[in-house]
Amino acid sequence: MATTRPFAYNTGSTISGTIQIGDIAVGDTDQDYSSSPGGVKWWMGPDEDLGYVIAAPVPEGDQPTPVEVDAYIQFYRTSEKTDQKFFELVNSLNLTATTFNFDNDNLLKPFLNNNGYWTNWSPLLIAHYNFNDTNSYPGTGTDVYDLKGNSDATITGASFSYESFTNTNGDTINTLYISGGTGIVLPNTEEVVPSTANTKTYVFWIKPDNISDNPIILSQGFTENLYYDRSGFKFQFYFNRLYRGFKKANSNSIATVSTSNTIISNNYRMCTITLGGEEVGGQLKMYQNAIDGLANLYFTPFSDEDYEVLNTPLYVGYTYNNTGNNINNPLKGNIIEILIYNKKLSPQDVSQLYYEKYVTYL
Repeated sequence: MATTRPFAYNTGSTISGTIQIGDIAVGDTDQDYSSSPGGVKWWMGPDEDLGYVIAAPVPEGDQPTPVEVDAYIQFYRTSEKTDQKFFELVNSLNLTATTFNFDNDNLLKPFLNNNGYWTNWSPLLIAHYNFNDTNSYPGTGTDVYDLKGNSDATITGASFSYESFTNTNGDTINTLYISGGTGIVLPNTEEVVPSTANTKTYVFWIKPDNISDNPIILSQGFTENLYYDRSGFKFQFYFNRLYRGFKKANSNSIATVSTSNTIISNNYRMCTITLGGEEVGGQLKMYQNAIDGLANLYFTPFSDEDYEVLNTPLYVGYTYNNTGNNINNPLKGNIIEILIYNKKLSPQDVSQLYYEKYVTYL
């Protein structure tokens, strides 16, 4: 089923039930727009499932339409629904001397909106922790600073160190080494924590030392075989695969899914999980790297009857149960980088991100 929405050219005050971006009114409710609310002509926009859309005003009112009635709005849509295609589209419009890319994506939507352009695309990277960047981690202490904003994280536990290695280009790459019982607490904020109202992608560049111990990568409130009043999820290495489990509140029911490709110990990997949101039932995808033996698996853990959204932080490297001090399946190994996106990256985006990071880290 196509996903479309109504648009109108509106130079007056904001119309009830709409969002106003410059001179463009965008329908935001289920009202009947064919009745011309606000006294303006409404048009249905392109199918947004086929690509990212940009709506632009045409003040001259001479934009051709299929029904041979000129309009005041024109639409652009990407040929594929990937972020790379969207950046290419924006850059092709020659709106600014700045070329937008993955490094300055947070500036893009405000720029478009401030210049009167509407888009269904949203900023990509919203939290970024990088142990190879002294602006994120200076090499000492427990504070890890978010390079994208105010979602700073904290290292917890005493057993960690700052280590380096030399990549194939001869560059020094700095990492955080954690040795069991240590992890990173991500802030309990809307930008970081998943919910049924938004989508998230979590990306980790890590080298696990203890694959055989089934170590945790990311968790929220998950305690398996203990404290069954507790719900949550975990993302871990399990029998040499990426593995995802979630547990209902007040239930012994544990649902799991894992990738078919194996993980190699003592090698750096990009591990990715996408989850949350209402679209397509809140499906899950997991990736390791994005090339050799890539597996895309779908799951639906975020349905109302199965998953309880928790008002608790996310933990990297272990599961923190509700006794307040018990740490299960801790990760031992090196972490270079953690990236959090506020959307589900497409397989093409994951592959592109992997290649961009690969040439830096390996």
